[in-house]
Amino acid sequence: MSATANLRSTQAASLEVGLTKACVQVENLTPSVLARAFAGQLVPQNPADEPAAVLLEKVRPTRSGK
Repeated sequence: MSATANLRSTQAASLEVGLTKACVQVENLTPSVLARAFAGQLVPQNPADEPAAVLLEKVRPTRSGK
């Protein structure tokens, strides 16, 4: 029984170390992903998308009516 308990304890410690490393990686990755998203670097630009200025002109009349 003691060998099984030791094995489980070792496995639990190993899992804890792995989880801690994964959490640190997520914390480091999140700002990077957000920065790339706001810079438009996550996906290629779709040439069929209209420019932001055109979209804003469409939205302005709707917002000014409020």
